[in-house]
Amino acid sequence: MSRKEEIVSRAIDIAVKDGLKSVTIKNLAEACGITEPAIYRHFKSKEDIIIAVIDRLQSNVQEVIAKGTKKVTLRSLKMTINEILDLLEKLRGIGVLLLSESAYTNNAVIKERLFNFYNVFVGAFEDFYRRLKESGKISGQTDCKALAIVTVSIFQSASVRYVLSDGKVSIKHKIPEIISLILKGVTCD
Repeated sequence: MSRKEEIVSRAIDIAVKDGLKSVTIKNLAEACGITEPAIYRHFKSKEDIIIAVIDRLQSNVQEVIAKGTKKVTLRSLKMTINEILDLLEKLRGIGVLLLSESAYTNNAVIKERLFNFYNVFVGAFEDFYRRLKESGKISGQTDCKALAIVTVSIFQSASVRYVLSDGKVSIKHKIPEIISLILKGVTCD
């Protein structure tokens, strides 16, 4: 792992444990065992570090979706959803922290990056649902964008529950049942 990747990893650890406000250059330097000026060799500011965290999460999610949606089946959809939930649990709900109001209220750059991440996430599922619709696996009446938004909302809700329970409630709790209920409403018999 490069020093830059380590800094991003420690930023995620600090944010999950103590909130985004605790992701300071001082705390990062301490967590990485380096000096504060050493952080600035890799990042210009805390904003750049938060953007790198968002980029890592987006990259990880896109990788899971790309791998999982190669086959246009409901089984691959469910497996992809489970893999994303595994990723979110591994990252201890960081997505919720990033999407919280405190993360972007006064920062247009971070807000724009988060909005882009959200749109990429929704767009990937919208595309997959459209492919399922074209193959006849879900109803031709299905609004693929709306279904994609609902899917992403499920991830957010599961992450919120996970974070608020301090990890005591699995991020996957009841999600397979919820997905099955949704799919019953759109699948072709």
